[in-house]
Amino acid sequence: DMKEFLLNVGPTVEPVSVEDYDGIPVVVSSESEESECEEIFATDVATSDWEDLLPQTESKDENFEVWVQDLVDWAKTKLSRHGCTAHALQLVVRECLKKNPRATEILHYIQKLIVFFNSTYWNQRLKKLTKKSLIKMGDTRWNGFLLALQRILEEGFIANINQVLEEAKKGKTGKRRSTIPDMISPETEEDMIELASLLTPFLKLTNALQADEVTSSRVIPGLIGVYKEVAAQNPVKPYMKILRSSLCLTLVERFGAAQEFNPSKKGAKKHLLKQN
Repeated sequence: DMKEFLLNVGPTVEPVSVEDYDGIPVVVSSESEESECEEIFATDVATSDWEDLLPQTESKDENFEVWVQDLVDWAKTKLSRHGCTAHALQLVVRECLKKNPRATEILHYIQKLIVFFNSTYWNQRLKKLTKKSLIKMGDTRWNGFLLALQRILEEGFIANINQVLEEAKKGKTGKRRSTIPDMISPETEEDMIELASLLTPFLKLTNALQADEVTSSRVIPGLIGVYKEVAAQNPVKPYMKILRSSLCLTLVERFGAAQEFNPSKKGAKKHLLKQN
């Protein structure tokens, strides 16, 4: 136990003198003790010196010996620095969206919708029908794009948007009519649904990693979970199939070396081995 350990390590430090200051006892160490402490803390201890603790303790406590051995192993381990996982996920998604023509087209369309509904009049018309407004996107983070997309895909929201757009186009001709966004077609809605489905796993993991009391032990399972969830989807639209592949590939390329994703040796950019 700890008492036996302290007895084996050395004698306890006795107070040399006591000075009374307003009734409060103050322990004062001797000069020899202070110089001894300075000498101890000024000495560099090599990691191999930790191993000397094992024979010196003469303790029969196996748990303590295991603890000391773990401490020795840890002291010899070279630590590696990992960047912010949430930021790296953001880079993965932004890179893939930027390179996908259809995703970029949808992004620009939503931006045009937001600009149109910045009008107080048309925004009030939309809110009268839906009780909600469009979500504005930020310039630097992709998750604002997904949140805006999810709002549009809420039940009945597209029909109400189209109703307001159709009303705005009535009586407008030429240049004034061209500033009004096109109505959302069923084909565009399908693309939006598949796009939101592919991006949602990344948003969930990003939010989870940014929460309080999150440890690094959740990073690898989270990344593997995102990979499997995205890879398991079966989009119908060609550009969404390409986006699914590029998301999985970029995820592996960015995290593969450090987080043990396994690209195959031949054609690593085409064939990926999922981590089980």
